[in-house]
Amino acid sequence: MQKSTRAINFTSPSTEIRIRPSPEFHFFYFLSVITAGSQFPGLTAVSLIDILIRNMKKIYSLLFILGSFCFGKAIAQPSCISLGCAGNHGTITANTSGPDVNDPGLGCYGPYKYKQVYWQFFYAATSAAFTQTYHQTSTGGPINLNFLVFDMGTKVPSSFDCPIDASRWGLEVCGLYDRGSIDVGPGLNGDNFTTAAGHFYAIAIIVWEGTDPSYAFTIGTPQLGGVDIAADNCSAFPPSCIPLGCAANFGTINANTSGPDVKDAGLGCYAPYNYKQVYWQFFYAPVSADFTQTYHQYSSGDRFE
Repeated sequence: MQKSTRAINFTSPSTEIRIRPSPEFHFFYFLSVITAGSQFPGLTAVSLIDILIRNMKKIYSLLFILGSFCFGKAIAQPSCISLGCAGNHGTITANTSGPDVNDPGLGCYGPYKYKQVYWQFFYAATSAAFTQTYHQTSTGGPINLNFLVFDMGTKVPSSFDCPIDASRWGLEVCGLYDRGSIDVGPGLNGDNFTTAAGHFYAIAIIVWEGTDPSYAFTIGTPQLGGVDIAADNCSAFPPSCIPLGCAANFGTINANTSGPDVKDAGLGCYAPYNYKQVYWQFFYAPVSADFTQTYHQYSSGDRFE
Protein backbone atom coordinates (compact mmCIF):
# COMPACT_ATOMS: atom_id res chain seq x y z
CA MET A 1 0.00 0.00 0.00
CA GLN A 2 1.43 3.36 -1.01
CA LYS A 3 1.74 6.18 1.47
CA SER A 4 -0.79 8.94 1.02
CA THR A 5 0.45 12.32 -0.22
CA ARG A 6 -2.31 14.29 1.46
CA ALA A 7 -1.14 17.30 3.37
CA ILE A 8 -2.52 19.90 5.79
CA ASN A 9 -1.33 23.39 6.64
CA PHE A 10 -1.42 24.38 10.33
CA THR A 11 -1.52 28.14 10.93
CA SER A 12 -0.50 30.17 13.94
CA PRO A 13 -3.16 30.18 16.66
CA SER A 14 -4.93 33.46 17.43
CA THR A 15 -8.24 34.09 19.18
CA GLU A 16 -11.84 33.18 18.48
CA ILE A 17 -13.19 30.26 20.58
CA ARG A 18 -14.83 31.73 23.68
CA ILE A 19 -13.21 30.60 26.92
CA ARG A 20 -15.55 30.92 29.89
CA PRO A 21 -14.25 33.09 32.74
CA SER A 22 -13.44 31.33 35.98
CA PRO A 23 -11.77 32.23 39.27
CA GLU A 24 -9.15 29.59 38.50
CA PHE A 25 -6.86 29.00 35.51
CA HIS A 26 -7.98 26.37 33.01
CA PHE A 27 -6.05 24.13 30.67
CA PHE A 28 -7.31 23.25 27.18
CA TYR A 29 -6.27 20.71 24.63
CA PHE A 30 -7.49 20.21 21.11
CA LEU A 31 -6.97 17.93 18.15
CA SER A 32 -7.46 17.56 14.43
CA VAL A 33 -8.54 14.22 12.99
CA ILE A 34 -8.00 12.62 9.59
CA THR A 35 -10.98 10.33 9.09
CA ALA A 36 -11.02 6.93 7.40
CA GLY A 37 -13.64 7.85 4.82
CA SER A 38 -17.08 9.32 4.49
CA GLN A 39 -18.70 7.47 7.38
CA PHE A 40 -19.08 10.80 9.21
CA PRO A 41 -20.25 13.24 6.50
CA GLY A 42 -21.23 15.88 9.03
CA LEU A 43 -17.60 16.65 9.86
CA THR A 44 -15.13 18.57 7.73
CA ALA A 45 -11.79 17.08 6.68
CA VAL A 46 -9.92 18.13 9.76
CA SER A 47 -12.08 18.38 12.86
CA LEU A 48 -11.39 20.60 15.86
CA ILE A 49 -12.48 19.48 19.32
CA ASP A 50 -11.84 21.63 22.35
CA ILE A 51 -12.32 20.08 25.77
CA LEU A 52 -12.29 21.96 29.05
CA ILE A 53 -10.68 20.13 31.96
CA ARG A 54 -11.78 21.41 35.39
CA ASN A 55 -9.90 19.03 37.62
CA MET A 56 -6.15 19.61 37.86
CA LYS A 57 -5.42 16.04 38.88
CA LYS A 58 -7.14 14.76 35.73
CA ILE A 59 -5.33 17.17 33.45
CA TYR A 60 -1.91 16.12 34.66
CA SER A 61 -2.80 12.43 34.29
CA LEU A 62 -4.08 13.05 30.78
CA LEU A 63 -1.06 15.03 29.66
CA PHE A 64 1.31 12.43 31.06
CA ILE A 65 -0.43 9.80 28.96
CA LEU A 66 -0.34 11.90 25.81
CA GLY A 67 3.33 12.62 26.33
CA SER A 68 3.66 16.40 26.17
CA PHE A 69 2.03 19.51 27.59
CA CYS A 70 2.40 23.27 27.69
CA PHE A 71 2.53 25.50 30.71
CA GLY A 72 2.77 29.07 29.55
CA LYS A 73 5.72 28.93 27.12
CA ALA A 74 7.44 25.95 28.73
CA ILE A 75 7.11 22.54 27.06
CA ALA A 76 7.76 19.26 28.86
CA GLN A 77 8.95 16.87 26.17
CA PRO A 78 7.65 13.31 25.93
CA SER A 79 10.00 10.53 27.00
CA CYS A 80 8.59 8.18 24.32
CA ILE A 81 8.54 9.24 20.66
CA SER A 82 7.26 6.90 17.93
CA LEU A 83 8.82 7.85 14.58
CA GLY A 84 6.90 5.17 12.70
CA CYS A 85 8.63 3.20 10.00
CA ALA A 86 12.43 2.93 10.00
CA GLY A 87 13.74 5.55 7.60
CA ASN A 88 15.99 8.56 7.19
CA HIS A 89 14.41 10.84 9.80
CA GLY A 90 16.98 13.58 9.31
CA THR A 91 18.12 15.59 12.33
CA ILE A 92 16.47 14.90 15.68
CA THR A 93 16.80 17.56 18.37
CA ALA A 94 16.55 15.80 21.71
CA ASN A 95 15.17 17.44 24.82
CA THR A 96 16.82 16.31 28.03
CA SER A 97 15.06 18.81 30.31
CA GLY A 98 12.52 16.24 31.48
CA PRO A 99 12.90 13.85 34.41
CA ASP A 100 14.77 10.56 34.30
CA VAL A 101 12.44 7.68 33.44
CA ASN A 102 12.72 3.92 33.66
CA ASP A 103 10.98 1.11 31.75
CA PRO A 104 11.49 -2.35 33.31
CA GLY A 105 10.27 -3.96 30.08
CA LEU A 106 12.92 -2.31 27.89
CA GLY A 107 15.08 -5.41 27.44
CA CYS A 108 18.65 -5.07 28.69
CA TYR A 109 17.94 -1.38 29.40
CA GLY A 110 15.36 -2.29 32.04
CA PRO A 111 17.60 -1.47 35.06
CA TYR A 112 18.67 1.94 33.73
CA LYS A 113 17.17 5.42 33.50
CA TYR A 114 16.98 7.60 30.41
CA LYS A 115 15.56 10.89 29.12
CA GLN A 116 13.98 9.97 25.78
CA VAL A 117 13.54 6.88 23.59
CA TYR A 118 12.87 7.15 19.84
CA TRP A 119 11.12 4.14 18.28
CA GLN A 120 11.25 2.89 14.68
CA PHE A 121 9.74 -0.23 13.11
CA PHE A 122 10.25 -2.28 9.98
CA TYR A 123 9.28 -5.53 8.27
CA ALA A 124 11.88 -7.91 6.83
CA ALA A 125 10.58 -9.96 3.91
CA THR A 126 13.92 -11.75 3.65
CA SER A 127 16.78 -12.75 5.93
CA ALA A 128 19.54 -10.15 5.52
CA ALA A 129 21.90 -7.85 7.41
CA PHE A 130 20.21 -4.69 8.69
CA THR A 131 22.21 -1.47 9.03
CA GLN A 132 21.44 2.10 10.11
CA THR A 133 23.67 4.90 11.42
CA TYR A 134 22.96 7.32 14.28
CA HIS A 135 25.30 10.32 14.10
CA GLN A 136 25.71 13.15 16.62
CA THR A 137 25.44 16.59 14.98
CA SER A 138 25.45 18.82 18.08
CA THR A 139 28.86 20.20 19.02
CA GLY A 140 28.48 20.22 22.80
CA GLY A 141 29.05 17.28 25.10
CA PRO A 142 29.07 13.68 23.80
CA ILE A 143 25.57 12.29 23.42
CA ASN A 144 26.45 8.63 24.18
CA LEU A 145 23.53 7.24 22.18
CA ASN A 146 22.39 3.73 23.08
CA PHE A 147 20.09 1.56 20.97
CA LEU A 148 18.21 -1.73 21.13
CA VAL A 149 16.72 -3.94 18.41
CA PHE A 150 13.70 -6.17 19.18
CA ASP A 151 12.18 -9.03 17.18
CA MET A 152 8.38 -8.63 17.33
CA GLY A 153 7.69 -11.95 15.61
CA THR A 154 5.51 -12.57 12.57
CA LYS A 155 2.32 -10.84 13.74
CA VAL A 156 1.92 -7.08 13.46
CA PRO A 157 1.07 -5.53 16.86
CA SER A 158 -2.21 -3.64 17.00
CA SER A 159 -0.53 -0.32 17.75
CA PHE A 160 2.85 1.36 17.33
CA ASP A 161 1.96 4.43 19.36
CA CYS A 162 3.51 5.42 22.67
CA PRO A 163 3.65 4.09 25.29
CA ILE A 164 5.30 1.03 23.73
CA ASP A 165 5.56 -2.26 25.63
CA ALA A 166 8.62 -4.23 24.50
CA SER A 167 8.50 -6.74 27.35
CA ARG A 168 7.13 -9.55 25.14
CA TRP A 169 9.57 -9.07 22.27
CA GLY A 170 12.86 -10.87 21.78
CA LEU A 171 16.00 -8.74 22.16
CA GLU A 172 18.31 -8.99 19.12
CA VAL A 173 20.86 -6.21 19.78
CA CYS A 174 21.76 -4.54 23.07
CA GLY A 175 23.76 -1.42 22.22
CA LEU A 176 24.48 -0.34 25.79
CA TYR A 177 28.10 0.68 25.34
CA ASP A 178 28.64 4.46 25.66
CA ARG A 179 30.73 5.56 22.67
CA GLY A 180 30.79 9.32 23.18
CA SER A 181 30.23 11.22 19.93
CA ILE A 182 31.12 8.48 17.43
CA ASP A 183 28.57 6.92 15.09
CA VAL A 184 26.56 4.00 16.43
CA GLY A 185 23.81 1.76 15.10
CA PRO A 186 23.08 -1.73 13.79
CA GLY A 187 26.04 -2.88 11.70
CA LEU A 188 28.58 -0.60 13.43
CA ASN A 189 31.12 -1.30 16.19
CA GLY A 190 30.42 -5.03 16.15
CA ASP A 191 26.66 -4.60 16.78
CA ASN A 192 25.71 -6.69 13.75
CA PHE A 193 22.20 -7.93 13.17
CA THR A 194 20.59 -10.28 10.63
CA THR A 195 16.81 -10.40 10.24
CA ALA A 196 14.61 -13.47 10.05
CA ALA A 197 12.38 -13.63 6.96
CA GLY A 198 8.80 -12.57 7.60
CA HIS A 199 9.49 -10.92 10.97
CA PHE A 200 8.70 -7.45 12.24
CA TYR A 201 11.30 -5.47 14.20
CA ALA A 202 11.43 -2.50 16.55
CA ILE A 203 14.42 -0.22 17.17
CA ALA A 204 14.75 1.91 20.30
CA ILE A 205 17.25 4.79 20.14
CA ILE A 206 17.91 6.00 23.67
CA VAL A 207 19.11 9.39 24.90
CA TRP A 208 20.15 9.12 28.54
CA GLU A 209 22.65 11.95 28.95
CA GLY A 210 21.24 15.12 30.51
CA THR A 211 24.29 17.38 30.63
CA ASP A 212 23.67 19.15 27.31
CA PRO A 213 20.17 20.57 26.62
CA SER A 214 20.86 20.92 22.87
CA TYR A 215 21.72 17.37 21.85
CA ALA A 216 21.02 16.66 18.17
CA PHE A 217 21.61 13.59 16.03
CA THR A 218 20.67 12.17 12.65
CA ILE A 219 18.94 8.88 11.92
CA GLY A 220 20.34 7.65 8.63
CA THR A 221 18.80 5.65 5.79
CA PRO A 222 18.26 2.03 6.87
CA GLN A 223 19.39 -0.80 4.62
CA LEU A 224 18.47 -4.46 4.44
CA GLY A 225 21.09 -6.55 2.67
CA GLY A 226 22.79 -3.38 1.41
CA VAL A 227 19.59 -2.05 -0.20
CA ASP A 228 17.65 0.95 1.10
CA ILE A 229 14.46 -0.12 2.85
CA ALA A 230 11.57 0.13 0.40
CA ALA A 231 7.94 1.22 0.83
CA ASP A 232 6.92 -2.43 1.40
CA ASN A 233 8.69 -2.31 4.75
CA CYS A 234 6.92 0.83 5.86
CA SER A 235 3.27 0.67 4.92
CA ALA A 236 2.17 -1.05 8.13
CA PHE A 237 3.69 1.46 10.50
CA PRO A 238 2.18 4.97 10.39
CA PRO A 239 1.45 6.12 13.95
CA SER A 240 -2.22 6.90 14.58
CA CYS A 241 -1.46 9.40 17.40
CA ILE A 242 0.98 12.26 16.82
CA PRO A 243 1.59 14.74 19.69
CA LEU A 244 2.78 18.01 18.12
CA GLY A 245 3.28 19.77 21.45
CA CYS A 246 2.36 23.39 22.12
CA ALA A 247 -0.17 25.02 19.78
CA ALA A 248 1.74 26.75 16.99
CA ASN A 249 2.13 27.15 13.23
CA PHE A 250 3.41 23.70 12.24
CA GLY A 251 3.44 24.48 8.53
CA THR A 252 2.65 21.60 6.18
CA ILE A 253 1.82 18.20 7.68
CA ASN A 254 2.07 15.18 5.37
CA ALA A 255 -0.58 12.75 6.52
CA ASN A 256 -0.20 8.98 6.20
CA THR A 257 -3.53 7.21 5.78
CA SER A 258 -2.15 3.78 4.85
CA GLY A 259 -2.63 2.38 8.35
CA PRO A 260 -5.66 0.61 9.78
CA ASP A 261 -8.79 2.36 11.00
CA VAL A 262 -8.63 3.08 14.72
CA LYS A 263 -11.21 4.16 17.29
CA ASP A 264 -10.87 5.85 20.69
CA ALA A 265 -13.82 5.49 23.04
CA GLY A 266 -12.56 8.48 25.05
CA LEU A 267 -12.34 10.88 22.10
CA GLY A 268 -15.33 13.03 22.96
CA CYS A 269 -17.95 13.36 20.22
CA TYR A 270 -15.66 11.46 17.83
CA ALA A 271 -15.78 8.29 19.97
CA PRO A 272 -18.30 6.41 17.75
CA TYR A 273 -16.22 6.91 14.59
CA ASN A 274 -13.08 5.42 13.03
CA TYR A 275 -10.12 7.51 11.91
CA LYS A 276 -6.58 7.11 10.54
CA GLN A 277 -4.51 9.68 12.43
CA VAL A 278 -4.99 12.31 15.11
CA TYR A 279 -2.62 15.26 15.61
CA TRP A 280 -2.61 16.72 19.12
CA GLN A 281 -1.76 20.28 20.20
CA PHE A 282 -1.99 21.82 23.65
CA PHE A 283 -2.23 25.31 25.09
CA TYR A 284 -2.71 27.12 28.39
CA ALA A 285 -5.17 30.01 28.77
CA PRO A 286 -4.29 32.45 31.58
CA VAL A 287 -7.20 34.73 30.59
CA SER A 288 -10.69 34.47 29.11
CA ALA A 289 -10.46 35.14 25.36
CA ASP A 290 -11.46 33.92 21.90
CA PHE A 291 -9.24 31.34 20.18
CA THR A 292 -8.78 30.58 16.46
CA GLN A 293 -6.59 28.36 14.31
CA THR A 294 -7.06 27.33 10.66
CA TYR A 295 -6.45 23.89 9.13
CA HIS A 296 -6.17 24.05 5.34
CA GLN A 297 -5.84 21.13 2.91
CA TYR A 298 -2.63 21.74 0.99
CA SER A 299 -2.56 18.66 -1.24
CA SER A 300 -4.32 18.95 -4.61
CA GLY A 301 -5.69 15.39 -4.82
CA ASP A 302 -8.83 14.01 -3.26
CA ARG A 303 -10.38 16.13 -0.55
CA PHE A 304 -10.18 14.98 3.05
CA GLU A 305 -13.34 13.43 4.44
